[in-house]
Order: sequence, then structure tokens, then C-alpha cells
Amino acid sequence: MQETIESTESVVVWREVMGGIVKRDWECARKAKNEVEDEQRNLAKQRKQEGVHWSPKHFVEVKDEEDRWQWRHVGRSVSLAPLVVP
Repeated sequence: MQETIESTESVVVWREVMGGIVKRDWECARKAKNEVEDEQRNLAKQRKQEGVHWSPKHFVEVKDEEDRWQWRHVGRSVSLAPLVVP
């Protein structure tokens, strides 16, 4: 059974950024990062205008020991994978 990857998954959203980093093409990575961030801002603005409440699927906002808000992962942990740049 093949799992479908949603267009909002990090691996999809940040693919061009990571490709630029792996190729050490910093201009490509920077441009792709700016595009991702602009799109995320546009989507947030659209949700706000439409009155749509959005919350992350895998994170919750909690206060830390110093009474500051932090994002914490919920659910099953994912093992760390090293990024190897040739």
C-alpha cells in the first residue's frame, strides 16, 4: 500500500529549499525559502479573512518553565535522520 503525501507535508513544502542546500546553491535555497514563507503568510492571511481557525496537526502550544509559549510535538516520535551533504 503506497501512502499519499499531502502537498502540505514538510518534505513537499521544503523540497526546493533542501535541494538548494544539498547542491550548495545558496541563492536557490534562499529564493525557495522566501517563496515558502510568502505562501505561508498568504495562506494565514486568507484563513484570517475567512475566519478559519487553523492549528498544527503534530504540535501544541504550551507554556514552558519560564512562562513562555513554546511549540511541542505530540504523538509518536520520529527518529532523527542525519543530513549528509557531499
